[in-house]
Formats: sequence, C-alpha cells, structure tokens
Amino acid sequence: ADFTSKFKSDERYKSIEKFREKEEYFLDYLQELKKREGKHRDKDFSSMKLDFFDLLREIKVGRNSKYADVRDRMESDNRYKAVESSRRHEWFREYCKKLDESYGQEDMDARRDRERHERQEASLREREKQVKETLSASLRERDKEREQHLRVESEQTFRTLLNDLIK
Repeated sequence: ADFTSKFKSDERYKSIEKFREKEEYFLDYLQELKKREGKHRDKDFSSMKLDFFDLLREIKVGRNSKYADVRDRMESDNRYKAVESSRRHEWFREYCKKLDESYGQEDMDARRDRERHERQEASLREREKQVKETLSASLRERDKEREQHLRVESEQTFRTLLNDLIK
C-alpha cells in the first residue's frame, strides 16, 4: 500500500495495468537483487577464506596442529574475528587437510627420487661387476700368455745352453 501510494503517479507504474503483473515484476526484481547480493557475498566469503588461510600460513600452522592451541595465537587478528566461530574450525581442518595432501605428495616425490637413485646405484654396481669380470678375464689370459712366453723363452735358453755345451 505504501509502495502504491508512493509510485502511483510514475509512468512506469501506470503502464502495467494489472496488480498481479506489478506484483510479479516486483518479485522478479527481488529475486534478481538476491542473486546479485549472493554473488557479492560469495566473493566476500571466498576472500575471507583466503585471508583466514593466509593467517594460518603466517602463524605457521602445521599439518598436526591442534585448533585449540592455534586459536590462542589468532584471537587478536581481525581476519580471525571476521569469520564466524563454526567456520573457523571448519576452515582450520580444511587447511590442515590440504597440508596433509601436499605433504603426502612431497613424500611420494621423495620416495620416487630415492627409488630412482637406488636403481641408478644398482645399475652402476652391476656395470662395475661386469667390468671387473672382463678385466680379470683379460688379466688371466695375459698372465697365461706371459707364462707360455716365459716357458718358451726358458726352453730356448736351455737349448742354447745345451748346444753351447755340446760344441
């Protein structure tokens, strides 16, 4: 009633003849307004969450930290006060879970690197073993040839000595 008396002389209001249509347009307008406010609130909500995560990062919250212990260090910060109580604890758990996931990923990367390093070392040991076997085989062969050469030389020396004695 107050709205009608206030805008009854407005041309836009007069152009819609039926009251039912006027009411529908008004309700549509309210819905659109709520959507815009919701989007704006979502932006504020996400920025509050990011600010809260930054706060947790600044006070160096670990993946095994307890909320009660951390809460005392955060109470004086405005980013902590801006978030309602139930959300604080929920976001704290979410932050710790993200730390756990990133820690797990780091563990997996470290394990992969360690396994790769172990494979490389095993490969090097295997190659060293092959080289040693090849080297020892060639040294044995060379020693046999040297012994054979020394025997042949000794025999020649002995024959020469015998020939000299006979003459």
